[in-house]
Amino acid sequence: MYSFLFALILVYSFLTKIWGLSRPFLGNFASYQLMTVDVAKFILMKGPSAVFLPMTFCSASGEPGLILLNFWAPAVVAATLFKLFGVSIVFWGRFQMVVFAVLATWVLYLFVKERWGERVALWSAFIFNLSPLTTIYGQSFMNDMPALFLTLLAFYLAGKSGQKDFAAGIVTGILITLRIHLGVLLLPLGFLAKKNRLWFLLPAVLTPLAWYGWIYWVTRHSDNVFMSMFPQIEMYGQGSPFHLFMTLGFYKQIIYYFVRYLLTPIGVIILPFALWNSWKKKEDKVLWLWLLALAVSMVVLPRKYHDHNFYLWHWIAPLAIILGGYFDGVFEKTKKFRPVWICLGFTAIFLNSFLAFKPAFVTPRADEKIVPLSKAIQRMALPEDRIIVATHEARPEYIPLSERIGWPFELDSTREDLPLYFHFKSLNNLSDEERSQRDSAFRDPIRWIEYLKSKGAKYFFVVNPQDIQSKRALFEYLEKLPKSVDAETGLIRYKI
Repeated sequence: MYSFLFALILVYSFLTKIWGLSRPFLGNFASYQLMTVDVAKFILMKGPSAVFLPMTFCSASGEPGLILLNFWAPAVVAATLFKLFGVSIVFWGRFQMVVFAVLATWVLYLFVKERWGERVALWSAFIFNLSPLTTIYGQSFMNDMPALFLTLLAFYLAGKSGQKDFAAGIVTGILITLRIHLGVLLLPLGFLAKKNRLWFLLPAVLTPLAWYGWIYWVTRHSDNVFMSMFPQIEMYGQGSPFHLFMTLGFYKQIIYYFVRYLLTPIGVIILPFALWNSWKKKEDKVLWLWLLALAVSMVVLPRKYHDHNFYLWHWIAPLAIILGGYFDGVFEKTKKFRPVWICLGFTAIFLNSFLAFKPAFVTPRADEKIVPLSKAIQRMALPEDRIIVATHEARPEYIPLSERIGWPFELDSTREDLPLYFHFKSLNNLSDEERSQRDSAFRDPIRWIEYLKSKGAKYFFVVNPQDIQSKRALFEYLEKLPKSVDAETGLIRYKI
């Protein structure tokens, strides 16, 4: 009976994520997903070297920009599958996430079954898949679903009474290269791997050190870094990351994420009772260490948690186990009320579907024109041309979707505040004079266009003509240049 119920949970996990696998990466954290697509495309174009020098069509100095963050494992997988079987990178990007979601459910079930029993394992696997975030990121082309699968696999292996500690260390090392903030999980995983802790820690620490050491070296020596984690770390070192953590707005946002995306209202209402029930159990100590480690990451990275709900999603596994243990105990005492439990189960399924559907499967109306406009850019610029695309908020989606190297251009900015990466003197090997010229040019839109022209920009694209007409000086400057208009979309191209 239990095997049949678990099979139903796996089918449910698969069916709730399989829709729209070829849908463009627009909407929920689209820029993250499109960067992963870019890395996969450059692996196909440039070969294995692009695995270690991940690139995007967004540029810093006229060539494909380097994006030196976590290891882009999903991009490597998608590029490999596309080369072997065709179809599209978008399809393989989403499909592998569905597979990782099912595998994560399976490994969670095995881990819980060995430590808490089969009934708790069933509840935990079901609750894991009832989280709207599991549905959303179970088909989003990002590192988070593979990272969560590797997290669960590491806990499963580390819990094998010393038999698989080295393997758990290898998995943990790969996991940390995918999401550096999950390095905090060395605490609970080290607790589980206590029989061979050294053999666990060696690969768990050396593997991410090798990757992050490499991208640090590239960051210091490259002249075309579009994005790197080290300027972000430097920014945290210069300011206080804890200020946001001490504000009421931070906690309101986290509570919203819990209710809307992580556990749904039903889970949030029951969670305090489940936590109290778990606190008394000796076997749940590892779960509390797990939550404590993640809480440390929240304290250190409050801005990430505030702005990106997928950081909080990594809490779902220990919370699902805690809730699963509570539901199992209550269910055993109230079996005679099975109709009520069935009603509650279908309500939870409905809530998951309702809360996850729009961010997971619906392209926002504001983004519907991005794909046709990007195709228009492709028609109006050759692959070797460098482009500038002017939009509100400097939206980068047009650059990767058009597969043209270039720069997003923000029309709304007052240009008084320089972009984050301009503040780091060591980035892209600019001299003091070159950096001063760049910073000065950025503050004036016309001078900025001329600066980008000196870096190879050939065309300036305007997505919405009405946006540029309100910028009088910029409009007059552009109207003196050779101009073309795409008949289908109204996209304007100025030759600069």
